[in-house]
Amino acid sequence: MADTSLLNTKYDGLTTFSTWLYGVGHVLNDLCAACWFNYLLYYIAVVQNQSNAVAGTVILVGQLADGIFTPIVGLYSDKVKTRIGRRKPWYILGTLIVPICFFFVFEECYPCSSVNETHRFAVSLIWYSFFAAMFNIGWASIQISHMSLIPSLTPIKETKDKLIGIRNGFTYISNIAVLILAFILIKTLNEPDLQFSILSIIVIVIGLIINILFIVFIDEIELSKIAQSSYRNLGSFLESQGVNVSITSESENPGNNSQQKNEDKEKVTWKTWMKQSQLYVVGASYTLSRLSNNVATAMMPFYLTAVLHVGGVETTDEAHTRTPWQIAIIPLCLYVGSTGMSFFIKTIGERISRKIQFMIGVGFIMLASVPMFFLAPEQEYAMIPLAFVYGIGFSFTLNNSMGFVAAFVGKNGKSGAFVWGFISLFDKFSSGIALFMLTNFGDLNSAEYIRIAVGGLPIIASVAGGLSILFIKDVHEFSIARRNSKLAINS
Repeated sequence: MADTSLLNTKYDGLTTFSTWLYGVGHVLNDLCAACWFNYLLYYIAVVQNQSNAVAGTVILVGQLADGIFTPIVGLYSDKVKTRIGRRKPWYILGTLIVPICFFFVFEECYPCSSVNETHRFAVSLIWYSFFAAMFNIGWASIQISHMSLIPSLTPIKETKDKLIGIRNGFTYISNIAVLILAFILIKTLNEPDLQFSILSIIVIVIGLIINILFIVFIDEIELSKIAQSSYRNLGSFLESQGVNVSITSESENPGNNSQQKNEDKEKVTWKTWMKQSQLYVVGASYTLSRLSNNVATAMMPFYLTAVLHVGGVETTDEAHTRTPWQIAIIPLCLYVGSTGMSFFIKTIGERISRKIQFMIGVGFIMLASVPMFFLAPEQEYAMIPLAFVYGIGFSFTLNNSMGFVAAFVGKNGKSGAFVWGFISLFDKFSSGIALFMLTNFGDLNSAEYIRIAVGGLPIIASVAGGLSILFIKDVHEFSIARRNSKLAINS
């Protein structure tokens, strides 16, 4: 009979407070990203009345900057050691950059008023592109440093899933908060540019306060030491039970047994990761999940105006002077569906594998997307239940695609930031290129074109993501099943 004496042992230094503080540690990014993907295209092209070329290029430049800088952060945060940890310095850097640059992304182009019409395009393009690029560099610093902390904080699958679940839950909550604020501002203020300017200021203040709390109270060094010790103890425990699973420490000081010494000598570098085919498979599932979500959210305001004519607004010219409140309510329904489902992901994960959950999400996305090819303006309220279904689907695909990556990184938390950075590079590039092409090679006032963009691309991306997970190999993760009082190795 297996020894279950360690089942009630605490394997990390995470308290309830630090667990939830980690979960909200990405809220500044989440709030800003909610504005970025839900409204930036709309804000630049419609509210600021810039050309579609400027709007699409700004999104592309921002995403490219994010994509390029993300693996750089990942690579150097794996290498650099400081007295406050590997990840925290990058988190602090991002916290300094994001608020300043995000403010100017959602402001008017101040230099544009002092130049003639001939130079207005170039000046506005440079203005918005610069702040978009810098904002995304800061955003990448926070994202990668935050996500790559997970394997260093705990060796337990359930705790990793809980951290991811809380983080994703607050991502959805952040989106909901932004959309509620947007709805209130749209209903109470008459000037579209003022609506979005105040929205960005509120987002910055809330996010900055939370990031400061994270910096002050999350002790990366201490929490990592406790988790590293647990990796060693778990390895010994499993070996004593005859379980042939390699669980080694992330500590800088290897243990006493010769096998562990040999393993620790073989440092996992970025070149090692690049040689593993599974990097590209799990990366594809994550990238395609993000692409499906980003295209749907970024293009939704144009679907509501060009296809459904919400609020009596039929063209971008009409929306320049009057913002329809539906561009806040419909995305809000989507994120309410996502948020509600995200809190059940952990429970569902105890019974259903990640692969099956992902495929369930693909099914929900298809169920929501197909009717969008056929909706007429008088059926605009059908978007409310469809948005809920969309949200449920995205919750399944995004949560589990992140779980695939976290499981792939596994015990190699010290070099795991490169993996997150490398995968995020393709995530950012794909979204940026897709949105650039959608805004530059089509008519944003064309109902037929927008139907294809919002209804078709999410289906294609999510189905492709579903196909990619068929090639993901099962990864053994240490799991404590308290409910059954037994030791389990989850795949």
